[in-house]
Amino acid sequence: GAKTAPLVKLLLFKAKHNAKAMTLLGLEAYALNDKDDARKYLSEVRNTGDPSADEYALAVSYLKRLGKN
Repeated sequence: GAKTAPLVKLLLFKAKHNAKAMTLLGLEAYALNDKDDARKYLSEVRNTGDPSADEYALAVSYLKRLGKN
């Protein structure tokens, strides 16, 4: 119905920003040499993120550095 559209927009907005947050958490873990957490967060971005977004490319790049394509 008419009330669904704003909710869908809100969820999409949240998912977009969630990918950015997960990327930052993954990069922080990578910088702290916590490879397990880095893989966890960056994999989440790779699996659920928008392939056309900058954070997606960044996450995939760092996953490759961790040896996880």
